[in-house]
Amino acid sequence: MLRPSKLMEKLEDLIEKKCGPWYERHKAKFPLYIPLGLTAWYFYGMLLNSLKLGRQATFHLPGQEVPSIWIVNPFKNWFVVFTPFGLGVTAVIVLLVCLITKKGYIWFSGYKYIHDPRGFDILPDATHGSSGFLTKKEMREFLELGEVEKVQGMMLGKHKAHEDDPDKYAVYAAHRMIPGDNNNLLCIGAPGSGKSRGFIIPFLMGCAQRGESVFVTDPKGELFEKLSPYFREKGHYVKAVNFLDMAHSDGWNCLYSLDKETHLVQTVANTIIKNTSGPREADDFWSWAELNLLMALLHYVCNLKDANGNLLPIEQRGLGDVYQIMANQSIQEINRTLATLPPEHPAKGHHGLFLKARENLWGNIAIGLGNRLSIFQNKLVDTIVRFVP
Repeated sequence: MLRPSKLMEKLEDLIEKKCGPWYERHKAKFPLYIPLGLTAWYFYGMLLNSLKLGRQATFHLPGQEVPSIWIVNPFKNWFVVFTPFGLGVTAVIVLLVCLITKKGYIWFSGYKYIHDPRGFDILPDATHGSSGFLTKKEMREFLELGEVEKVQGMMLGKHKAHEDDPDKYAVYAAHRMIPGDNNNLLCIGAPGSGKSRGFIIPFLMGCAQRGESVFVTDPKGELFEKLSPYFREKGHYVKAVNFLDMAHSDGWNCLYSLDKETHLVQTVANTIIKNTSGPREADDFWSWAELNLLMALLHYVCNLKDANGNLLPIEQRGLGDVYQIMANQSIQEINRTLATLPPEHPAKGHHGLFLKARENLWGNIAIGLGNRLSIFQNKLVDTIVRFVP
């Protein structure tokens, strides 16, 4: 059972949520509202007293004449509102107003519509269309609503009952990040409309708070400048691959750990072939032949070992090494090197498929693959695709 103190605390919180926003919006006008309210209360009380005394003046006994139906005493006019007569008249007036106005029709009929600021009503039976902004009840069906410190999902924005309400009375909406669900989000806006400030930056800050890894495409570099200190503060390793200023770029070796995760070699090879092919080249004979040779060389480089049988440092196993093999060795030398590998080596199967092409085509296939990898002759490119501790 809740203690009275807890009940009072809940009641205070409820009153603050209901009345707090209105008070914050109008507290600056209270010096004007108070005298106006007392004046209106005074004249309303005078009206009630006139009705009460007017009835007595009409239906009075001999010798009980009412000298005047108007009373100027402010205390009598103020307190008459709380008498049974004042409360009864007030209730009748409120009932009449409710029956006459649309608000009363909504309350009593349950037929609720929404008035659009553009001057028309959105009806519940969709007579003139059903589109409109979500209500808080509808938001809760698929969004996470709560205080900014408590929501855990991707922050989408905040909802206010009135645009002038302080932020402390706002309810923040977040996308529920449920594993297995479709968590893709699309943000569309014209330049300068606030996509970065209103969507991207809060999204990235939420990822940092949840400890999630993030890959960001940042052509201007502004997100890196603004958020890299925040990510480091949250314990993240922050790297920036800069193809415009490669001398100051961090590096990433896409062959890292592929000696163990061999199934990813095909992903790397397919990515290289597809991104260096024209619209009609991705599925022709030459592309498939070059793909087999590339996969064989990737497996070979990923598993390069020293004289003691230990894997070479990752800095010596990169895409640039694949290009160097293609540029400095003949196709016959490459074939002899791959042929000496043990049968269980992952490069053997792909090299075998490559050898099924006619021997007089091997040189052309090697030249085509070398052209695709020619970007790695640039020392800066070769550097940023190697692992940097």
